[in-house]
Amino acid sequence: MLIHLRSKIIALVLFAVVLAVAGTVFFTTKNFLEDKRNYITDVNSVASAHASKLLSQILENYRNEFEHLNDLLPRGGNAFAERLQQIEGLEQVRIYDVKKNLLLSAGRTGKNEDMSWVEKDIEVFKATGKALFKTPNEKSFLFISQIDNHVYAATFDNRSLLSGFNLASALNVSLINGDGEILVENKETKIWSDPAIKTFAAEFFAAHQNQQVWARVLSLQEGPRVLVAISPLDGLKQVGVIVSVPDAESAHLASQITRNSIPFVVGILILVSLLALLFSSRLTRSLEDLTKATSLISGGNWDVQFSYRSRDEVGQLGKAFRKMGKELKIREEDLRKAHNKVLRSEKLASLGQFSAGVAHEIKNPLTSILTYAQLIERKLGVEQDNPHSPGQFAKYIVEETLRANRIVTDLLTFARQKAPTLTSQNIVALTESTLALMAPQLETAAVTLHRQYDPTSTLMVAVDADQIRQVMSNLIMNSSQAMEEQSAEKKNITVSLAQESDEMVMKIADTGPGIAPENLGKIFEPFFSTKATGKGTGLGLSMCHGIIQQHQGQISVNSKVGEGAEFEIRLPLA
Repeated sequence: MLIHLRSKIIALVLFAVVLAVAGTVFFTTKNFLEDKRNYITDVNSVASAHASKLLSQILENYRNEFEHLNDLLPRGGNAFAERLQQIEGLEQVRIYDVKKNLLLSAGRTGKNEDMSWVEKDIEVFKATGKALFKTPNEKSFLFISQIDNHVYAATFDNRSLLSGFNLASALNVSLINGDGEILVENKETKIWSDPAIKTFAAEFFAAHQNQQVWARVLSLQEGPRVLVAISPLDGLKQVGVIVSVPDAESAHLASQITRNSIPFVVGILILVSLLALLFSSRLTRSLEDLTKATSLISGGNWDVQFSYRSRDEVGQLGKAFRKMGKELKIREEDLRKAHNKVLRSEKLASLGQFSAGVAHEIKNPLTSILTYAQLIERKLGVEQDNPHSPGQFAKYIVEETLRANRIVTDLLTFARQKAPTLTSQNIVALTESTLALMAPQLETAAVTLHRQYDPTSTLMVAVDADQIRQVMSNLIMNSSQAMEEQSAEKKNITVSLAQESDEMVMKIADTGPGIAPENLGKIFEPFFSTKATGKGTGLGLSMCHGIIQQHQGQISVNSKVGEGAEFEIRLPLA
């Protein structure tokens, strides 16, 4: 009878151990596999969206070049040819009128080369609006754009678009159209020729093109499952960037965890079957603790405090679970940090470097142009009654050069934001001095300024005075410019200061037209502006956002269309 009871104890303990370990490994592996797959999907989505924005900008630059060429077309001659040479990646350009008559052909092409396919693609462009096509040699692409009464059909080397794939260089990335045709790819792979990819692209452009990114797990007809994400190009119909990663990448580590768990399970089973009669009570207590620990892990509590009292396999298993919980916690934190940083850090880093380089190269020629234009203006004089006089033209050049110089200065300021030099400042006095400097401009614009604070009070904050003054000036000027079209009695700006807990809260509100809901989430992005062309660079609010963040503060906006806008700044007290 005693032996039978011990056999039951052994069987029960073995069953409990098998159930607990198997359940823990299963759920841990399942959750980890899902987290890994979600992480890769997020990386794919970020990579496709980033590449889409870069390619959209490259193609928009090409269209701008076409507009410039269209302006030079009537003159012809060296100016037109020199401009062609400056377009990076351009192989050939053919210009047609609206009746499809060839007006001009320039670039590298053989004398007897058949170019009839270009006219066919132009017919598709006119019928469907598609602007990107694959060329017969598959080493270049055709970009078609209509400028006024001319149709520009230009072939570019595929490498001119590969710079847009830099962030996703480790992934499989390609430019795809609604027919599933690959226009440009960063790596040669059989994945893109699979019918499932073409079906996925067709479904996206038919029903989901309004989404910024669309991601799925896709089962290929001629291969394994892949994680894919696609993002449309701005301003082009049925063209997008698609990114793929084999699903095996996400399953590899999970399967490794499962394989590594097998020796532990086998060891525990052997140990329990041999020593259960002698250590049944002790083993039971250890298993109870282990069950609690695994329940905490499966519930997402990675800080497992498993007290292992023995030095056998059960104790080693407790150490393994504790180590696994710490590692999973670290990985979870890394995933969250990577997800938050990758959207902004990579974009701002590349954008800042590009902006600094371009601005530096442009600023010196602008200075020379401005100097000579001012000399011409002084020499010729400005005839106020004759807007077409040479002196008036020189004045226009000076004004536009000054505007271009301001834009370049904004670019340099954005690209080279310096760390703030924090000193303890009375934010009330700082606000008063800023408003005093801006008073003449507001008075000229017929804007009424209201204060909702005591100008004689004291509220100390650790800030860089120049940078905070720049933020306030930028926000107030934005509010003033937003109300330009309103009557004087409707132009009001209210500045308020208050202390909330351990924070200083500043609010700058206006009675302007407000901000559209779809723009609220984008106003702090670089180069985003709702102002008319020529009246803003879209860098002011982005610089304000960067300055406040460097001060360990927060900046936000509340607005309703027709009810004005209110910007709120929160900074820690000194």
